[in-house]
Amino acid sequence: MFRIIKLLPPLIIFGISQATTWRSENGEDQCEAAIKKVVREDRAIIEDDSLTRLRYTWSSQDEYLSLRCEVRTGPEYIIRKYTFFENGTFLLLRYHYAEESCSIATHTVVARGSIQLGLPSALIPGATDTKFHIDIVHIVPLNRQIANKFGHRLNVTCSLQPKWRPYVAQPIYERLHRQFESPSWYGPRYNSLQSYPFSKKGKQAIDCLETLGIEFDELSMLRVQKKEFDQKYVVPGSNVKSKVELALANVPPNVQSPWIRRATSLQSTMLIRMDTTSECPICGSIFRGTEYNPPLLHEVAPLPALLGGSWISSQCESVKGGLWSRRRVKIYSGDKLWTGRWDYHLDPRCIIFSYSITAAGSYVQRAGRYKREKDNAKLFQLSWYPSMDRLKDRSRRSMDGAYRHLFRNARPSMIESFAAMLRGNKKHEEVVTSAETSSGTPSGTTELDLHVAESVLVPGDMSIVDRCAGKEAGKPLTLWPSNCVPLAIEAPSTLRLRAKIGVSWSGQYILRLSPRDDDIWDMPLRQCGSTNSRNPRLRVYLRKSLGLKYGLVSSAISLNRTSVHLTAFVLFFFHYFYRTDSLLL
Repeated sequence: MFRIIKLLPPLIIFGISQATTWRSENGEDQCEAAIKKVVREDRAIIEDDSLTRLRYTWSSQDEYLSLRCEVRTGPEYIIRKYTFFENGTFLLLRYHYAEESCSIATHTVVARGSIQLGLPSALIPGATDTKFHIDIVHIVPLNRQIANKFGHRLNVTCSLQPKWRPYVAQPIYERLHRQFESPSWYGPRYNSLQSYPFSKKGKQAIDCLETLGIEFDELSMLRVQKKEFDQKYVVPGSNVKSKVELALANVPPNVQSPWIRRATSLQSTMLIRMDTTSECPICGSIFRGTEYNPPLLHEVAPLPALLGGSWISSQCESVKGGLWSRRRVKIYSGDKLWTGRWDYHLDPRCIIFSYSITAAGSYVQRAGRYKREKDNAKLFQLSWYPSMDRLKDRSRRSMDGAYRHLFRNARPSMIESFAAMLRGNKKHEEVVTSAETSSGTPSGTTELDLHVAESVLVPGDMSIVDRCAGKEAGKPLTLWPSNCVPLAIEAPSTLRLRAKIGVSWSGQYILRLSPRDDDIWDMPLRQCGSTNSRNPRLRVYLRKSLGLKYGLVSSAISLNRTSVHLTAFVLFFFHYFYRTDSLLL
C-alpha cells in the first residue's frame, strides 16, 4: 500500500537542496558550526573492544542528566553505580528515589553475578553480546514504610517472607547452586566489597524478581567508547583528557513485556567511567555511596517549558532496529510551527548514511496529564457510508484544532472557503482575526502534540531505493510503501510526546523528548541557536499546502454541497483508513 505524501518545496533547513522557499528570517543558519562540531566529535570516537574494558566502576550521572535521576518504566527514578571486577564478576547498585531530583532515597537494589563478553552483536552495529549470570539480589529498604510495602507485597505474590526492617538487606533472588558450589563473587573478598550470607532456606531457590518488576537484561549487550575532550574546554590543571562511556542494552518500554523481547538499541543514558569524570559536581558523592548510604542530590525546581529555538542531537544516537540517528528540530513558538529532520545511519559514528525523514507542521503544548484516546478500533464503528454530519464533525476535530491558527489573518476568501467546507456551505459566519491570547507557559514536563502536515523520505543507499521504488539515492520520494523503511513519520499524523527543558553542567539548555506512553526519555537535544518566534514563509507555505490538501478554494469558485460532501468524505477516508501509528526516535 502506498502513502500519498505531498513533497515539501526544496528543503533549505534540511540541506536537501540549496534553494530557499521558506526558512527563518536570519539568512545564516546558526547551528551549522555546532552540527560540524558534533560530527567531528562522533568521528573521533574510539571504540574500546579490549577484554579489560569493563573492569572499572561506572556511574549513570553524565553531563546531560542535569543533576537528576534516570527515569525508568513505572516511573522509577534511579542512579546506577556498577562495578565490574577482574575475574568477570560484578556488583550492581541501583539507588531508587521518590522523585526525579534524587533527593529522597527509598531503597537500594543490590545484585551480584558474573559476566562474559561474547561476539559482536548481529542486532546493533558497534555493540557486543554478553553472557551473564545473576547469583543473588537483595533489596535494602531505607525507611519503615518501604520495608512494610515490600514485605506485604512479597508475602502476597511471591513467598512467605520474614518481617522486613529498614537498613536490613533482604534477599529477593538467589540462584540454586549445586553441592560444594559457591557463587563466583563469594570467593576472594576484594571483589565483593561486602559479602552476604546465603538465605536460610537451605537448597530452596528464591526468585521474586518478576513479581517486583526487576530485571537485568540490560547486561545482555554493551558498548564501551572513548571520547577525547576538546582541549579548550578542559579545566586547567586537570589530568582528565578523555571520557569513557558504557552503553548497555535498552530496557523494556513497558512493564508488561520486560522478559519477552530482545533489545535492538542501546540506552539513551550512558554510564560514565568514574576515573574519567570532569567537572562533575556529584560524582564524588556517588563514588562514596553504599547500599546503605545512597547519594542524595538537591531538589531542582522545574524550568519553564520554553521550547522555541533550534535543537540538535548532542551525539550519534542508538535507536531501535539497530540503527543510529541524528535529530534536528526547529520550533517557532509564536506561530506554533515546527520543522524536523531525522538522519539514520548504519554505524555508531553516523558515517554510513541510510536515509532521512523530514517533516514540518503545527504543534500544541499543554500542561497536565495526557488522557489516552480510545482504541482506534472504536473510531471505525461506523457504517460503510457514514452520515455527512459525522464526517464533517470528524473533519472539524482532526483539522480545526491542529491547523486552524494557520488560517488566521489569511485572505478572507480562504477563510470563508475553509468555513464553508466545515459547515456544509451554510451561511458564512464572521471569522475573528484578532491575535490569539497567550496562555501561561507550562513548567516542568509538558505534553506536546506535533502535528505532521508534510513528510518526505530521502533514501541514502540503493537497498533503500530498491525497497522504496525510488530511482536514485538522495532524491526525495513522494510515493513510497508503508514497509519501505523501519522508522518513518507519516503525514498526516500526530506525534504525541512529553517534553521538558533542563540545563547541563556546562550551562547548555537541553530538551528531552519521550513518547507519551513511555517513561524512558530519549537522548537529550541541545540548543544550538535561537529562532525567530515566527516564520512567515513556512506559515504561508503550510497554509497553501493545507488549503490544497483539504480542498480549500478561492471564493471566486462556487462551492456546491456535493463537492463539499465529496471533499469531506475523501478527507475522512484518507485520515482514518490510511493513517498508521508514527514513530519518533
